[in-house]
Amino acid sequence: FLFGEHAREFVSVEAALRLSSVLIGDDESEELNELGREVLEKYDVVSIPVANPMGRQKAENGEFCYRDNANGVDLNRNWDAHWDASLNDGNTNSGSGPFSEPETKILRDVMTETSPHIFMTVHSGTLGMYTPFAYSTSVPTGPEESEMLSMILPLDEKYCQCPMGAAGKEVGYLCPGTCLDYAYDVLNVPFAFAFEIYGDENERRKCKEEFERQKM
Repeated sequence: FLFGEHAREFVSVEAALRLSSVLIGDDESEELNELGREVLEKYDVVSIPVANPMGRQKAENGEFCYRDNANGVDLNRNWDAHWDASLNDGNTNSGSGPFSEPETKILRDVMTETSPHIFMTVHSGTLGMYTPFAYSTSVPTGPEESEMLSMILPLDEKYCQCPMGAAGKEVGYLCPGTCLDYAYDVLNVPFAFAFEIYGDENERRKCKEEFERQKM
């Protein structure tokens, strides 16, 4: 699990803390504590709660809309997965090269060492349950894609009612150089997801409309 890649997405880190409380059996919900115990009987869980600590510090100190790391680089455009050098300004500066930033180097090494079977990155700003690819509107052709969709469809229907599927196709814009595509395309993680877990009332309404359109 990778949380807090973008500095301003505070709720992502709060989700990491809630997950941790569940996994150590210290959540207010005993039902979730039991679920956490069941998970740890089957899986090793690696969680990065704050992937962008210096950027988050800037956001906490009053730059509430700050997205990047301390060097002004969008960490989720800095991965060596279809990295795009033309992204060099605004909120999507991809850096001087793939893995130019210390944060993405560390995250890459952790992911390589742990060799995960499932990868999930958690963001906010809208609602969505996404699968690879983010850099393109194309959809993976391997059998895992349909399996990933079958996993998240019941979750989406029960909890989110938001767009789901290949990120580049469903988000509305392309995102080269992401951790999602690096996990799936480079590290060959068979099940890779990017969840967007918060949007304002207007955003939630639009997301629900899109979910209903997808169902039809």
